[in-house]
Amino acid sequence: MRAARRLVGFRGRVALVYPSPRLAELLSSLQSAGLTPTRLRLVHAHPGEPAQRALSRAERERAAA
Repeated sequence: MRAARRLVGFRGRVALVYPSPRLAELLSSLQSAGLTPTRLRLVHAHPGEPAQRALSRAERERAAA
């Protein structure tokens, strides 16, 4: 996550595909790296089954005004 933050420029975005059972870890890692999740979508292989993947888009946190 730190590498993603370093590589994303001002107002840049990063897209991630992550295993959905580890969603809490993803959100925690984003926050600690200074990235804010802006979109989140859970991907289900079949209707009625638990999600297998989480798609997330995050942006670099902006400095307080």
